[in-house]
Amino acid sequence: MLFGQSCSSEDANFVQIINSPEKFDEKEIEISGVYHARFEDVAIYLNSDSDTEKAMWVELDGSNEELDGKRIKLKGKFDINDKGHLGQYMGTIRAAKIIED
Repeated sequence: MLFGQSCSSEDANFVQIINSPEKFDEKEIEISGVYHARFEDVAIYLNSDSDTEKAMWVELDGSNEELDGKRIKLKGKFDINDKGHLGQYMGTIRAAKIIED
């Protein structure tokens, strides 16, 4: 399992996954980022300025709208082949669980 280390503005593990997503395919990951719970945008972003190429679609139980725009930590299984809504994300975090908000 890959354990997250929160940085002041960016999570080092999130950056590693962005740089080499194939190394993390079908593996459990743990990352911190900015969560979006919006219409057709349920994803975690590296930071508030990131576009969808630096974001992962999130399969999470419930809408969690109260967390929209907040930095959270979650874990789940990374799937590089599922690019989320309209295929615009770098991958999907399946069976995601929030471990810190």
